[in-house]
Amino acid sequence: MNDWWSLLFDFSDYGELIVLLQNSILAGAVLVSFASPRLSERSLRESDRALDENDFGDALSNALHARSFNPYSTAPVLALAHIAQRQGIPEAAERRYAQAVELQPENPETWYALGIFEFYVRRNMCAAHRYLQTSWNLDPAGDQWLPGGELDRSR
Repeated sequence: MNDWWSLLFDFSDYGELIVLLQNSILAGAVLVSFASPRLSERSLRESDRALDENDFGDALSNALHARSFNPYSTAPVLALAHIAQRQGIPEAAERRYAQAVELQPENPETWYALGIFEFYVRRNMCAAHRYLQTSWNLDPAGDQWLPGGELDRSR
């Protein structure tokens, strides 16, 4: 028995130990990179469910949890904006929408969400038109562009 353990853990050459540690760290990083987006999506679903039930504390907690798993995704930031909007805190919602735009400025959905917020919540047609126009410039073939829609009405 002693011989088996000594053979298994004989690192007389520390190079083998270093390679083993490097491979373990790499495998752990790969595992986390695959698991994090799924954990974030699950937390976002829980946040949406809680928001539907007007449980703002649980919704906020789950959205922040989702963001910690996937900090480069705009979905958790937009969820935080929706929560603030539903709570009646438009300043916080606007900051979150702007944060989503800063996170992914080439994403037409972030500009669209900010424009819709300005259109319906703030009723600031000038800002709404600017943000919706930016979204349209990034994706003119998007499904959201209907004749007489918010972009046309914000002019």
